[in-house]
Amino acid sequence: MVAAEVKNLATQTTKATDDIAKEIQAMQAVSQDVAASVNAITATTSSVSEYVNGVACAIEEQSAVTKEISSNMQKTSTNVSDINECVKKISGAKS
Repeated sequence: MVAAEVKNLATQTTKATDDIAKEIQAMQAVSQDVAASVNAITATTSSVSEYVNGVACAIEEQSAVTKEISSNMQKTSTNVSDINECVKKISGAKS
């Protein structure tokens, strides 16, 4: 009778140990999936960061070029006004 109980306990222990081993394997598989997902997210974040930096640089360049164009347009406007004044003076001198 005692031997049968010991054998039954041993069988239950073996089954419980196997169940625990399966749970650990399942948790390890999930952990590997999570690690792979984190790595993919990190790579994507890095890629997005590169794109954002590229866009920021392009915007900065565009802003600088726009300022230069504006400055050149103001200078051109001033020069055209000066030329108009000269033309008026020349026209007035000929009259």
